[in-house]
Amino acid sequence: MFKSNFRQIGFKIAIAYSLLFIISSLALFASVYLLFSHSIERKDRDLMQAKLKEYHEAYTHGGITAVAKTSNDPDNTHYLIRIVDENKRELFRYVPKHWDISSQRQIEKQLPKLSLTEPWYRIDSGNAEDEDIDVLIQKRDSLYFEVGFSTDERDDLLERIQQIFLLISLPILLLGISGGIYFSKRSLAPIRDLITVIQNIQSGDLKARAQETNSRDELDELSKLFNQMLNRIQDLIRNIRETTDNIAHDLRTPMTRFRAVAELALKENSSKQQLEAALSECLEDADEMLRLVNTILDISIINTGTIQLHRSPILVSELFERVKDLYEFVAEDKQIKLECSCPSTIEIDADKVRITQALANLVDNAIKYTKPNGKISLHALQDTKGIKVVVEDNGIGIPEDDLPRIWERHFRSETSRAENGLGLGLSLVKSIVQAHKASIEVHSTFGEGTQVAIHFPNDSLH
Repeated sequence: MFKSNFRQIGFKIAIAYSLLFIISSLALFASVYLLFSHSIERKDRDLMQAKLKEYHEAYTHGGITAVAKTSNDPDNTHYLIRIVDENKRELFRYVPKHWDISSQRQIEKQLPKLSLTEPWYRIDSGNAEDEDIDVLIQKRDSLYFEVGFSTDERDDLLERIQQIFLLISLPILLLGISGGIYFSKRSLAPIRDLITVIQNIQSGDLKARAQETNSRDELDELSKLFNQMLNRIQDLIRNIRETTDNIAHDLRTPMTRFRAVAELALKENSSKQQLEAALSECLEDADEMLRLVNTILDISIINTGTIQLHRSPILVSELFERVKDLYEFVAEDKQIKLECSCPSTIEIDADKVRITQALANLVDNAIKYTKPNGKISLHALQDTKGIKVVVEDNGIGIPEDDLPRIWERHFRSETSRAENGLGLGLSLVKSIVQAHKASIEVHSTFGEGTQVAIHFPNDSLH
């Protein structure tokens, strides 16, 4: 169990965040410490340069006597002063009296050894309790002026800063670890929620969904896509169920009739003509069942979005001519005039087979419900919003109360029951149109005619 925790991404994120926070804190402290140390040292050295200049001016105006007087000034009693000639002969030296005796002895040992070629030196007393000295040496008028300043105050201040950091290092460590654990849990909460949802689904709860935080980050987007996927899967399962139920329900009647015809034909003393008639009727029933199954499957495939549309640019005028060729003779038999009107430049981006199927269903319906000497027209127009394809007739029309239900599967109004049909044509048409991201609307006046318009918006043409 403990070993497996080390492999968890939450543990890795917590450790990474903690290390990053602690290392960043250390780097920040180190940077501040170095900048502060350098600033203090720079300030001390500026003061030493100012004092060296002051001593040189005193020597220029009054010689060694003036330098001695200046060294006794209360503002200068903290500085080492030494003047050496070119032969390294010491002309003057002042060591602050409050410095430790051991420090003074260390200075006496090291000052004669100092090279006169470097401006800055540090004299280490060798004892943590004694003075460490910064020394500035500059040559002025053939003489070497040395100014020294104790670093004890600076070192003590920096040491206190180090102690303060050591005191706060433990809270920083705890804050880094607790912050890593907190942010790890918070950032991985959506993933843990997804795991819980998946486990619930495996247990049979198909309605389980991931929680969406609306934070618009990647994990929230993942939760939304995951929920959309689950909704899609649930729709597919429901559609498969409905399709199976529809096929089972709709095949019951033709299968019963099929069986009854076959049983009647198998009775004794059936003539050849009776057998042929029975076989013919069985074939018609079989065709009807096959057409029913194919139509239901087409609607289901299109509605679930699993169909692959093979889009290509299609001239609407050619589409109209194709549909007209299919139904021209049927219309002539019913003495119905079938007209097409479309500019030759109007073009849509669509699946040729499916769009032809949709228009064919609309024309087939129009022919069924248009009386002899009637007229059916196909026309199209284009404007700034897109392309509008219209199938219009002057047939019996649709009662106003039935208009909202015409897209339902197997719905047939009272006025249409005299005609053969499965009641699936308009459902298939609507499914095909929606698959093309287009829209369809119907305007009808009972007793006067019907107009069906398919709108292809501009963004659906590409």
